This record gives sequence, C-alpha cells and structure tokens, in this order.
Amino acid sequence: MSDQLEKKTLKGSGGYVIANLTPQEIKKGRLAGADLFLGAVGRIEERRVLQYYCKNCNKEFDGAPEIRYEKVNQEVAKGCILAEQGEYICEQCGSVIAQYKKFAEQDEVSTPVESTYMQDGFIALRKLVGMSVYDSNATLIGTVKDLGLRDGRTKIVMVISTAEQTEKEIPWDIVMKIGDIVLLKTKEQETKVAKGKCGKCGFQNEENSRFCEQCGSKLS
Repeated sequence: MSDQLEKKTLKGSGGYVIANLTPQEIKKGRLAGADLFLGAVGRIEERRVLQYYCKNCNKEFDGAPEIRYEKVNQEVAKGCILAEQGEYICEQCGSVIAQYKKFAEQDEVSTPVESTYMQDGFIALRKLVGMSVYDSNATLIGTVKDLGLRDGRTKIVMVISTAEQTEKEIPWDIVMKIGDIVLLKTKEQETKVAKGKCGKCGFQNEENSRFCEQCGSKLS
C-alpha cells in the first residue's frame, strides 16, 4: 500500500497540508494545473498527514492539524446527498486551514464516490446544486443554490449561498473546473460584484454595458 502513496502539498484558504496521497486522491485534488486543493480531496487519515502550514501563525508544523468533521447525510438536491463536512484546524492558534464537503449518491451515503456529477464528460447542471464553490486561492465562497439565465439571456448565472447567509451571482465564464467542487478562476474578493451588475438597482447587465438597462445609471 505504501508504495502507491505519493507525497503532495494541498492548498487551503488558511495554509497548506503535506500528506501521502493515493492516486485517486491526487486525481480528485488536481483541479487547476499542478495545484492540489484540500477542499476537493476531503478528509485524509491523520497518520498520512506529515506537516501543515498555518498562514495565521506563519509557521509550518509537524504532524496533522486538528480535523473536525460531522456526518451530515442530508439531501441538498434530488439524488445528491451531503454526506460529510469538516475543517482542518491549526493546533496552535485554532484558525481554519481548509474546509471541505463530501457528497454521495442517494444509495451510497456511507461511501462518497469520485466524480458523482460527471458521466463521460457531461455534467448535468442540476447536479451542481449543493456543491461547494472555491476560488483560485482555495477559499470556500459558499454553496451552489441555483443556476439559470438572467432576464432571458443565453449566459448562465450561478447563484451561491455564502456563509454570511447572503446570495451572490457568479457569471458562468469565471468557472474554471468542476469535479467534486466548483473551482473559480478568480480570487474571492474579485467575485463579490459580478461584471455588469448595477450598484444602484442590482440589475445584471451584459458584461460590456456602460449604462444599466434597468435604471440608466452609469456602470463602474
């Protein structure tokens, strides 16, 4: 078993973890180039975690951070179960290194499977509801609440529920990749206001619009 493991670094919003991973975990975690995302891999056995780095402490520690998790087993969309969610916590200061959520099909609640949302490269949009959304800095932004077209246009908009109990619209063209999570091309602070959204009335205009079609205000 040990000869099948490979030492890798996985990014989190509050640091990183160095662990011995299986080929399947490496495949799940590699969503953008050479980077591996801890949020996409989920919970790793503590004995396989070698070191971790905490941004808040600005220090690397030997061993595993504290891993807090709970079995949720809650249906978030038809046929899609949120099986488990958890956090990697720095033992020194208590800050969050990374967050994750694991999903399973209706009949596989106890055994989450890889790529339950993709069949032969095709992803049904309804399967994205409930999935975790991360930015390019491995920061958890929220979960997908809905997808649709804004005012009859052909561009898809993704509605995200954030931890602050607010909703945020994300243009589909900033989605980088979809696996067990949704990964965005931009950092979290760059996604707070969708391009073309009017700051006065909230209407979502075309990205290159100079004035709001709803109220006529000049767009920034």
